[in-house]
Amino acid sequence: MTARILIDGSGFKVSKPGNNVLTAANQNLIINSGASNALGVFLTGTATGATVTIPFGRTLPFIPRFWLSARINSTTWQQLSHFTRRTTNFDCGSDEEGIEGVEGIVDQTRLLIRNHGDYSLIRYVIFNTGLTP
Repeated sequence: MTARILIDGSGFKVSKPGNNVLTAANQNLIINSGASNALGVFLTGTATGATVTIPFGRTLPFIPRFWLSARINSTTWQQLSHFTRRTTNFDCGSDEEGIEGVEGIVDQTRLLIRNHGDYSLIRYVIFNTGLTP
């Protein structure tokens, strides 16, 4: 499997499908937080439990874009999805292996994640850009 996501001390990178994030040139990256035109990261963290609310601490003037991944085992993370649409409800569904997905709500004040119980840990990145509600 090709490594597509990198979060480390230098920032956050996501490569285009078929490109290894560790070796991809900038034109083969979807997101590169080190680039001058990168999406700003507003908030990052991890969530455990069936229902978790991540408050933003203020009302944003937009519905933020965000990205979710889930820990499958001690060494493997699976991208659940990234969201750039105007709707506030999301549902990642089930994957091809039958692992139940994640659903929730994002609005101008919080990200609410409902974990259907199959993931031990969910990682989130909330960007400092979004769509006007």
